[in-house]
Amino acid sequence: MFTKALWLLTICLIGIAPVGMFCDDAATADQPRSSGSGDKKPQNEDGDPLPARAILRLGSARFRLNNSGRCAGLSYSTDGKTLLSAVFVANTVQVWDAETGKLRREMEISKFRIHGMTVSGNGQVLAASGFVETEQGKPSETATVILDVARGKEIQRFKRDGREIHDFCRSIVLSPDATTLFSRDHKGGIRIEEIATGKEVQSRTMRGGHQSQMVVSPDGSTLAFPAVDRLYVWKWKEENDPRELGSIETRACYFLAFSPDGKKLMEWGGEGPRIWCAEDGTVLHKLETPGVAKTQYGAGGNVAFTPDGKNVIASCLGKIHYWDPESGKHLAQFKVQAFGEALAVSPDSRILATCGGGSLRFWTIPEGTEISGSNDGHLAPICQLALSDKLAVTGTDDDTARVWDLATGKQLCKLEQDNWVRAVALSPDGKMVATASFDGSVCLWDVKSGKKLHKLAGHGKIGGERSLSFTPDSKYLLSWGDDFYFRKFSTDTGKVEKEQLLRPTGVKIPADAATDIEAATIHENLVNSLSGAFARDGKSFVMYLVDQWHAFELENGRDIQQGTDKLRIMVSAAVSGDGKYFAVGSVKNSKCACSLAVWEISSGKLELDITNLGEIVGPVTFSPDSKWIVGVTADPYCIRWWDIEGHEELGSIKDIPCRVRSLAFTPDGKRIVAGLEDSTALVWDMPRK
Repeated sequence: MFTKALWLLTICLIGIAPVGMFCDDAATADQPRSSGSGDKKPQNEDGDPLPARAILRLGSARFRLNNSGRCAGLSYSTDGKTLLSAVFVANTVQVWDAETGKLRREMEISKFRIHGMTVSGNGQVLAASGFVETEQGKPSETATVILDVARGKEIQRFKRDGREIHDFCRSIVLSPDATTLFSRDHKGGIRIEEIATGKEVQSRTMRGGHQSQMVVSPDGSTLAFPAVDRLYVWKWKEENDPRELGSIETRACYFLAFSPDGKKLMEWGGEGPRIWCAEDGTVLHKLETPGVAKTQYGAGGNVAFTPDGKNVIASCLGKIHYWDPESGKHLAQFKVQAFGEALAVSPDSRILATCGGGSLRFWTIPEGTEISGSNDGHLAPICQLALSDKLAVTGTDDDTARVWDLATGKQLCKLEQDNWVRAVALSPDGKMVATASFDGSVCLWDVKSGKKLHKLAGHGKIGGERSLSFTPDSKYLLSWGDDFYFRKFSTDTGKVEKEQLLRPTGVKIPADAATDIEAATIHENLVNSLSGAFARDGKSFVMYLVDQWHAFELENGRDIQQGTDKLRIMVSAAVSGDGKYFAVGSVKNSKCACSLAVWEISSGKLELDITNLGEIVGPVTFSPDSKWIVGVTADPYCIRWWDIEGHEELGSIKDIPCRVRSLAFTPDGKRIVAGLEDSTALVWDMPRK
């Protein structure tokens, strides 16, 4: 939740929006639904209702995008009270309360997948480019859809050639008065169209640069864009042809922004950030980028001037940089979330909003002090989950693992890593947490203090498949990764007690390669279909790769049982606590319906095969007594469970608000927890039959 300081800032934001803009009195998807008795759903600490019989939410759903993909666009309203955002390949535009983070409403574009979004300077019109959903087997179609923001209604649609894929909001821009659409085709050509009539006003053939940003000046008179190895400006109402501004490096995409007075042009491309005079092409400043090497200039992100013209801002490699556009002096830099590619500045120039990694965050300008209430909650989908009867540990790609109280839902501590967290484990005695990170390390933490006890040898910096488990007595930590090594660490000393290469029978692994190039090729072929899980007793491990599963005895590293299923494409896998069963959830493909399959490990027998479950089965898990298998199906999202021996479906939890990324039982079997795409986790009491 925002601090009082943010409230004081937001009420001062300049500009007057049209009456009714961004407002919608209709109930949103999160609004409580009353029963006949007038009772409302339970609510979390934010005052938001809990869905589908859930009893707790771990973390906040405020300013969460329900999707881990890239942000396709971000814009403030003219009064600064609301934000609009769109997620790459989703079909909705979100309208947020900029103070509280509450989702006011969503604008849905039917049968459409957004690739880019931009908003006119007056805030009245929104343009979204992307794919039109077609019947299976038919060619893909693309379009740019124009929406009236206040009503959320489509007012125009411009059909495009199927090859014209608009990436982010780089290839579309609206005039400030919302009357004109500027766009680039797949070859870089410029098209100018009238929104009211849908007619083309002008077009120019310009080769190259279609993956780079095109921008329009604040008065709408001038376009700026790169083409081949040149930067161009075009007073499109006055000049017949675009005018060359200067030469540029061609090896990177380009990001551009006009100053509020239209006299300066900020450019970030292959030569790094520069400020140009938009009239004569003079490079006014080549800006310093502390911590960014020349070889990394191509990784530059979005750029923006503050509305007051006093700062120019750019994102690059997970950091925000500020400069004074008059002197070119570098003022500040600070770290933001991964994939923080979208920027928006409040109309009063005091707040920077960034979007990436599944969340929105807010920072003061130019200090970079975060003012959103995001510390007590993840900023990315919860893909890792470990439970005791009293605690939950969650891990995500926001470089943190967090420990939660399952009685109150409160966050107890945050464990900060240097990179994405790819596995978590909680010791049976509840005293320690283990995390495996994408940087190749395994860390052991004290739950009570949140302090790091040991940093242990990991599994390399490629891939990212990891698995962790404590032995039942909490004396040892077991670790496996996509280098195919199993390690057993003493939790007391942090020393390696055992190290073993687990070799699946008949499969070539990176360790068998003669050269580094061959090893990388083998790894690349395996990593997208590689997973592994320890049995709770710490005696066995099951690995699933491509279309096979292999059970290993950890005492000697022997591959003791194998199974093959060439029809399924594995999405998730799990091992029962007693080591008896192995389960795989799969995606629908041309050879096999979407299914959930359970094998008995000792015999290799397919014990249960549930088919026709839709398009995909998400995470799977076993009940602590190993009698049930639980899986997540989609469209709509639903948790379902089956009796393994009786082959009978026992129950389900419906109306889950977004994709489930992780799933686990508490050891006593009384609760089930789901880590969600929106960076929160939901907790339910588990019914017993």
